[in-house]
Amino acid sequence: KTDEGIRAYTLSSITAGALYSFKVSATNAIGESLVCNPIKIIAADLPMKPTNAPVISSFSTSHVSITLTAIPTANNGGSDITGYIVMMDNGLGDDNSFTVKSDSLQTSLTINGLIMGRTYRVMYAGRN
Repeated sequence: KTDEGIRAYTLSSITAGALYSFKVSATNAIGESLVCNPIKIIAADLPMKPTNAPVISSFSTSHVSITLTAIPTANNGGSDITGYIVMMDNGLGDDNSFTVKSDSLQTSLTINGLIMGRTYRVMYAGRN
């Protein structure tokens, strides 16, 4: 039971792996509604972020493209890796110019359209 007017409730001191059951009803000037079917929730720990960055195992370049191949991270933080994010800047050293080039489970990527004479920075990270 909660106080009148409560539209949200936060349960504190929960235990990971424990089953919690909730029932809800509404009350107005006429009275209380029927109680809904129980809503059951199993509390879970959030996984930690991967502890090791993926390792670029090889790369090759041409005058307008780069191909990266990575070894997936060895420690996934307790949750399966759901993708690898590759970001690259515009080649002019601007920290605000990074854009996502890939967000997938692929461990190899070719980025085309590079401009000769620029130095590009690439970031590669696992996501879970």
